[in-house]
Amino acid sequence: WQLFRTGPACSAHRVVWADLARRLEAVPLTGAAHRDIVPLNSCYLVALPSAAQAVALAGWLNSSPIRSLARRTADVARGGYARFNAAVVGGLPLPTGVLDDEVLHDLGRQSLAGRAVQETLDEFVAQTMELGVSDRRALERPD
Repeated sequence: WQLFRTGPACSAHRVVWADLARRLEAVPLTGAAHRDIVPLNSCYLVALPSAAQAVALAGWLNSSPIRSLARRTADVARGGYARFNAAVVGGLPLPTGVLDDEVLHDLGRQSLAGRAVQETLDEFVAQTMELGVSDRRALERPD
């Protein structure tokens, strides 16, 4: 057996998410602890230039407004699942410079550490995207 086209999958700083899931769930893979992990099947990933950007992107993708948008554009699968392919995630809003925002990086890091920061993360994303009250309500409604 031999693996082909593993360049991005072996990058030092990656964010990976499952293709098939009930909601978008992104995880950063950075540093020596994750160097030997090669995500292959049933997932997608994006390589980033730094660990900080990988953590920030995972935080951004795991925010409620972004998850809601992803769910609404994903292909529906059986049993309440959806397909979060590269086109779905690539089509999500990502304002210029947001991955270099220290607040987003800190919120992403805290979230990974198991701290309850979802509300603060959601508020950061909503403000960054300039979502009004009606926009937020629409995104909170179930599909």
